[in-house]
Amino acid sequence: MKLSNFFISLFLLPLGLLFAQDEDYKSNFEKGLKAYNNKEYASAVKYYETSLSTAYRSPEAYNNLGLAYFKTADIGKAILSFERALRMRPGYTSARKNLKAAQQYIDTKLKKSGGFWLFSFWGSIGLMLTSFSWSLLFFLLFFSASAAFLLRYLKLNERLSFVGLRLGIIFLVLSFICFGFARSAASAQFDKNLAIITSVRAGVRTAPGLDGEDIMIVSSGVKVKVQEEMGDWFKVRLDNAVVGWVPAKTLEKI
Repeated sequence: MKLSNFFISLFLLPLGLLFAQDEDYKSNFEKGLKAYNNKEYASAVKYYETSLSTAYRSPEAYNNLGLAYFKTADIGKAILSFERALRMRPGYTSARKNLKAAQQYIDTKLKKSGGFWLFSFWGSIGLMLTSFSWSLLFFLLFFSASAAFLLRYLKLNERLSFVGLRLGIIFLVLSFICFGFARSAASAQFDKNLAIITSVRAGVRTAPGLDGEDIMIVSSGVKVKVQEEMGDWFKVRLDNAVVGWVPAKTLEKI
């Protein structure tokens, strides 16, 4: 009997820890919300950061953290928080609007190079839903196309065959479009090498170390893609196709 009680308590222990973390998350989230409403933005940042240190993370907490950072004039951390909210929920309208507003305050303006506008438009649509949602739409449309083509080949009557063929073609085309969006969303959602410059200024150098020559200076909030890591330095690529090295302490990965 004692042995069975031991195994029961051993099984319930992780559940108790998860419940405690959930309560800790909710408590700090509410404290952060209260501090933000009282215009105590530094305290709000602290409470939201504490809530996000638990296993219970949410896009709402990241979005609110971004707002609190924005109020403390920390544009880099604000943009990082909004990006993390969108990584968890790509269709989060509030976080997307906040991100767009915060990006207006980035001092360094980079012109994207080497991309046709249609590709950017395609990518922006892909980010409206998660890769799982696009994949689900793909399967639904693909099976709908299969059902429609079945009507065509069953030849129940001429009109149904005509409708089945047309619908099958439409559903099939839409399914492959959704497949393309799913790949685009997955690429952005699971790319662990995207990062945000969080320091006020970061010098992009030709080589890792202080002996490298400065290529350019970028400001807080700029998004980069990490290509290589070497000690305390990251090799990054900017939107304007500039590639160089920055200190690891000047950025945080999304």
